[in-house]
Amino acid sequence: MNLNYYLIVEKVVSTLIDEPTLIRIEKYITLSLYDLLIPTENISGKVPRPQNSYIIYRRNYQARLALSDEPNATLNKISKITSSNWKNESLDIKKIFDILAECAKKVHKCIFPNYVYNPKRHATIKSPMTSKNKIFWQDPLGTQFLSKQSFRTTRDYRTPLSSPSPQYPLTNQVQDSSSSSLSLSKPLLTFEISQDLLKSFDKDICKKFDINL
Repeated sequence: MNLNYYLIVEKVVSTLIDEPTLIRIEKYITLSLYDLLIPTENISGKVPRPQNSYIIYRRNYQARLALSDEPNATLNKISKITSSNWKNESLDIKKIFDILAECAKKVHKCIFPNYVYNPKRHATIKSPMTSKNKIFWQDPLGTQFLSKQSFRTTRDYRTPLSSPSPQYPLTNQVQDSSSSSLSLSKPLLTFEISQDLLKSFDKDICKKFDINL
């Protein structure tokens, strides 16, 4: 037992806990106040974090279990038992360990006055968007745009830019409202009208088109 730590515990307890409450606490706990309030040693050598009410409850329960019929219980089993029991404890019992947690924070601050909690932050590397993971699409009219979800698993019926549909120049075409019903994926057939071609048709047919042979 460290004498300086013992004096710190005595000072904190006498300041924060009145006599009737202290008697009630000492009747319930298995470990001494010193053993419960002094921070546990850290294997890595770093300053341990202040204990909360559940951690103190677990330390006390583990000591009680060591004196029972299951002294060799595994840590995994102890964790499950203490977690279940803590959830079912009454508010009065939880209040005891809330008071002890406040004392433990004061003791921790006296022992480690320059302690600052620095949580570990895992570095995350975000890969920039490159042309390799971009997918461009081209609709039948030739409009290009970037797909919002480059790796969607749902089927997309639009034509990828990597294999564009052939473009067919249209000449001598008369487009009317009926052309809108035609599929854009099938180009319109066109041909040039020449005099030699017209001579191969019947004259009656040519009259309907107002063509003089």
